[in-house]
Amino acid sequence: MTLEEFRNLARSMDGVHVSNRLGTETLVVGSEAMGSLGWPDPGHAMLQLRPEDQMQMMGLAPAVFAPVLGAAGKRGGTLVALRALTVEQAVPALKAAFSRAQARPVRAGLGVKPPQALR
Repeated sequence: MTLEEFRNLARSMDGVHVSNRLGTETLVVGSEAMGSLGWPDPGHAMLQLRPEDQMQMMGLAPAVFAPVLGAAGKRGGTLVALRALTVEQAVPALKAAFSRAQARPVRAGLGVKPPQALR
């Protein structure tokens, strides 16, 4: 799958748009990021999955899905090797990232999450 095909597949999901955050194309649902396009290079994307979804994706396609290094990977940050990715693998991964982004708490009326200290 190409980066453009992955972008279009993600954008076909209701409520998903692409935003440029800090020079990186970011997949966004509402105000929450669900992943990044072309990161760390044009042959990859990164999705924010729940850790249990990350484990499932890696179990189904270890050549496609891998954790991001460090704490982000332990929290579900998942690298996606686009060249090896099929539509059948992409759809459930995008749905899982979408679900995680939608489930993130939003501070009433402001559309932003409160700082960690205020939760």
